[in-house]
Amino acid sequence: MKSRGVSGFWKCYWALPNNVRDAARAAYKKFRQNPAHPSLQLERLRSDPRFWSVRVTRDYRAVAQRFEGDVWIWIWIGSHKDFDREFPV
Repeated sequence: MKSRGVSGFWKCYWALPNNVRDAARAAYKKFRQNPAHPSLQLERLRSDPRFWSVRVTRDYRAVAQRFEGDVWIWIWIGSHKDFDREFPV
């Protein structure tokens, strides 16, 4: 699996509280080991099936676009409230 974050993702990431950044790193480690890990709640976005979201914490999610060859490009991370606004159903 190959994975990287675009600049917009990192801008969102660095704006998060420290504890959420720590949780994001832990979630990413789980994702690298097993993207289907139940705690990540990996799901395709209904509004745009090219994109997938994963649970970072109960209140935060991250979004990536998946490409052939198991390549994931992380585009966004933030609160569920912002997720619902940025990625409406």
